[in-house]
Amino acid sequence: MSDTDTTASLRHKIGSAGDDLQAVVHTTKSLAVSSIVQYEP
Repeated sequence: MSDTDTTASLRHKIGSAGDDLQAVVHTTKSLAVSSIVQYEP
């Protein structure tokens, strides 16, 4: 495996992790909003 292959795969992994993080943040925000709405009197 050449250096360029390694760099490309690392970038891909980092990119995927970034997408996962965005999804987690989005889910967390959605849950927080629904929890707040739930406790509104």
